[in-house]
Amino acid sequence: MRLTSVPPNGPVPERVGNLTGAFAVIAGAETYTAELLDRLPHLCLIARSGVGFDQIDLEAASRLGIHVTTTPGVNAQGVAEHTVTLLLSVTHRVAYYDARVRNGEWRDGDFFPEIQGMTVGIIGFGHIGRATAALLHAFGARIIAFDVMPIRDAPDYVTVAASIAEMLPQCQAISLHTPLLDSTRGLIGGDELALLPRGAFVINAARGGVLDEVALASALRTGHIAGAGLDVLAQEPPAPGDPLLTIDSCVFSPHSASLGAHTIERMTRMIATQLNSVADGATPTGLVNTPAQPRFPLVVG
Repeated sequence: MRLTSVPPNGPVPERVGNLTGAFAVIAGAETYTAELLDRLPHLCLIARSGVGFDQIDLEAASRLGIHVTTTPGVNAQGVAEHTVTLLLSVTHRVAYYDARVRNGEWRDGDFFPEIQGMTVGIIGFGHIGRATAALLHAFGARIIAFDVMPIRDAPDYVTVAASIAEMLPQCQAISLHTPLLDSTRGLIGGDELALLPRGAFVINAARGGVLDEVALASALRTGHIAGAGLDVLAQEPPAPGDPLLTIDSCVFSPHSASLGAHTIERMTRMIATQLNSVADGATPTGLVNTPAQPRFPLVVG
């Protein structure tokens, strides 16, 4: 098996040239459209290094027999730790005070809310949502969870909400951990933010499209939302004029929550197993689509 590094994006003809003959690609955040996939007759596997797959045309991949996999669970602890870091950063105003100390200012800080005793809503209760809930529970937070899919086997310290509308008025903070699907696009918009108590916090380490960023910017400016921590945005990187970039109570990281060293090691091992499975003519783990007539590489020898 030979590995080749190619540019992640570019015009379709250029990408076809780069990927021609490949039986598999290890995918990052780049897009895989029907136009591209239709021109890669040897491609058998798109192995996504992560858990999001909204940038891959699953319908086209399934029609063509291409397996699409993700690496479920391997990044849960790292993303959960990053999520809690973002929450602590905005509640304790770390970036705000860091900038002022560097500017020569030194003064008594404002009072800040503590996670202990805070009610935190976890929206999306898969591997990452559960790992985040466990960490926040250790801080002494009360946890409410909601998912568009039924939640089963929730820990006894988690209250399962029947709806977002039921959950939000109870939460001093919410943390988003749902994939970007048709059912979750724009899940948290202006109406949902208005249901949160004044002074609540919003954390998004899921996908930018789940959260209405225009509505968030408005709520941050009015103070209805006290702070936001965003690892993901609808447009990445953000445009220079993105209004969120001008708001001090919003902190960012560059879609880096899953870049923990142990996470990358576990992810690499899982992808290697997936590659070997397809090379051997077997169904890989982490499959997120149903190939109509699964492709496998033709091995001569």
